[in-house]
Amino acid sequence: MFRFKNAPLISGTQFVAIIVLTITIFLVIDFGRRTTAGYYASQAEEQLQQEIQGLLQKQSELRDRRDYVASDQYVEEWARRHAHMARPGDQPLVLVTPQSPQARVELAQSTAAPAVTPVPNWYHWWMLFFGD
Repeated sequence: MFRFKNAPLISGTQFVAIIVLTITIFLVIDFGRRTTAGYYASQAEEQLQQEIQGLLQKQSELRDRRDYVASDQYVEEWARRHAHMARPGDQPLVLVTPQSPQARVELAQSTAAPAVTPVPNWYHWWMLFFGD
């Protein structure tokens, strides 16, 4: 019996070319993946740098505020505005308004200013929307 020798489906050159092509495609895909990962890493680094700059600026502002609050100028400003304190030689002005309606009427009558008739609220709205 005779056996016929079958020719291989692909030659050795074609086999090597397929292997080289497969490795090349793998390297291209890996290069793209690494490039994308590097891009995202650089974006994250840039974002962190901006956040660091913002925090450093805030730290500087807080230090300036801390130094200002520790100064005598701030203490004096706080004492005058919030604690309503006066320095020696100042003449504070204290306004006292009467609490009862009868005292208000007596106070209004005792002043020399002429009595002004109150304008109704609807008139102010009319003037606002329609004018004269």
